[in-house]
Amino acid sequence: MNQDGHQQLLEQRRQARADAVARLERLRRRHLDEVLPDFCSRLPDALAMVDLWERRQSCSRAYIDRWRALLDAGPNAVTEAICGDDALALLQNSPFYCPADGLKH
Repeated sequence: MNQDGHQQLLEQRRQARADAVARLERLRRRHLDEVLPDFCSRLPDALAMVDLWERRQSCSRAYIDRWRALLDAGPNAVTEAICGDDALALLQNSPFYCPADGLKH
């Protein structure tokens, strides 16, 4: 690979990383602004979504257990988790939003 090709590849990687960081922040902000202030009224639908994941086996057991524990622990636990190390994994498939259409439950 020549120098120009190497620089182009590095720039593409930087842009992909910047896009991922921006997406994570958008997802986090959406939860902090829309979901958590209304946590109690959204909780039944979120628990139903986790139950659906479990019935359909559409998510890993660890992921289902993690979301169920967070929902049971309440909004402060969810806030800590979506601001923590596994935020991207949790926010990419949240029980508060339908991934197919982005609509709130």
